Amino acid sequence: MSRIGCALRPLGRDVAVTLAEVKACTGHDLEDRFRRIHSAMNGHPPMSLEGALAKENARREQKRAAGNPYHSRDSEEWQHLRWQGSSTHGELVSLGLSRQYEAHYNMSDAKQKTSAYATKVKEILAELEASKATLFAGARLTDDFRIYSIEHGY
Repeated sequence: MSRIGCALRPLGRDVAVTLAEVKACTGHDLEDRFRRIHSAMNGHPPMSLEGALAKENARREQKRAAGNPYHSRDSEEWQHLRWQGSSTHGELVSLGLSRQYEAHYNMSDAKQKTSAYATKVKEILAELEASKATLFAGARLTDDFRIYSIEHGY
């Protein structure tokens, strides 16, 4: 998977984090992308970066070991997703593009097409499209199913 900015995580937040990925982040990016590590380092008592990273990776390992509850058709999570009419069920994923979006929002229409935000969104959409077969394995998709982004006009 390509990296966009400060250590864009593959889909799912249970993948192990490397020290190099965390060190590549600025303060705001660290807080946005690795909130638990940032909080542990700034907690009372504060942890070292290595200690916070080890704690976060142990938590992620436990999540991986527990498995994905949506893969079991008998799980409550799968039943809710399938039958409660919610297509937005699950954890909200922050891509850490808030500052880029704010700059993008204040640009002219012409500049928005080539802004840092627009470029990253296009890269993310291309990555999703390339992974579509894996991401939606087992799902019944219509022939005209597509992944796209909508830019609002205000």
